Amino acid sequence: RWTSFFSMPLHKDDHPAIVVVDDSCGVDFTLRVAEETQFVGYGDHHDSELDEYVQVYDFAPFLETEHNSQGTDCAWTIHIYPGTAFAQEHLGQKPQNMTIVVVFVFFSMSI
Repeated sequence: RWTSFFSMPLHKDDHPAIVVVDDSCGVDFTLRVAEETQFVGYGDHHDSELDEYVQVYDFAPFLETEHNSQGTDCAWTIHIYPGTAFAQEHLGQKPQNMTIVVVFVFFSMSI
């Protein structure tokens, strides 16, 4: 079960992550990692607007598979994307607005 590899004790207030597992031979699937890890489906189901925030890692590089019809070795790679809720909270206007307020407060205090 792939979900057991990505089970981690996230707090209920933590934002979920989207994990795409790719075997480099044409098989990939998506998991949603939150309090519980959920299988989303076969294929890549991440939000393409978050492509620039992906973190890519080799998964068990010592573990080569031969499960495709050509008999060639396949290597597992995981792609970790922030969930949409994380992106809305941390990548939207809120951080920029808070920075402007803090700079304004410091500027006002220095006058």
